[in-house]
Amino acid sequence: MPGLGNWGTWPWQRARVTNQAVANCRANTDCLLLSAMEQSLFFAITPDASAMESCRLLASDLRKKLGLKGKLIPPERLHVTLHHMGRHPATPEYLLSTAKRIGAGLRMAPFEVGFDFIQTFTKPRNQPVVLRGEDRLLRGVKILQSELADGLRAAGLDQYVENRNMPHLTLLYDDKGAPPHGIPHPVSWLVREFHLIRSLIGQGKHETLATWALKER
Repeated sequence: MPGLGNWGTWPWQRARVTNQAVANCRANTDCLLLSAMEQSLFFAITPDASAMESCRLLASDLRKKLGLKGKLIPPERLHVTLHHMGRHPATPEYLLSTAKRIGAGLRMAPFEVGFDFIQTFTKPRNQPVVLRGEDRLLRGVKILQSELADGLRAAGLDQYVENRNMPHLTLLYDDKGAPPHGIPHPVSWLVREFHLIRSLIGQGKHETLATWALKER
């Protein structure tokens, strides 16, 4: 089982608005409006209904046993990020259209994905408590990541290729976090499609902008 991750090393983390910048905005209406409009764009897979319920039960059990206070991620926002394409005041039209073209051009058969242990990505507060998986359970999702990475590079969007991205599914955020440990039954599902998702920062909302079914080449 891998050791604790370091949240600060994630590529997209460098693009986050700092706490100080947010604090400086509080007295400025225009700045608040811009912050409210901020959004991020990413490719992702999402669990099916059965896997969503497994995640809910697992996260609820963690909160109870470990005394965690963080709220569970709502089922409609559970996802596994494939590639994150930055945070923007508004989604750049070129980036959106290019991402849609890359997604539409990908051909890959459906595959099984599974997660069999809990891990916390360490940071000072509000730590992500996530599901991770052994390599044997993640072969398909890593191939999908690689195919999308090839498309991003071909489009000149190398900066959005997340070479260090470890496939994971966030269950909740909590200041305390959870120690790494295995779970009795992996959370798994058959991945039949992937999505282009826009997250509205600060609003707790995800919008699915496009969905592509996985098909044989």
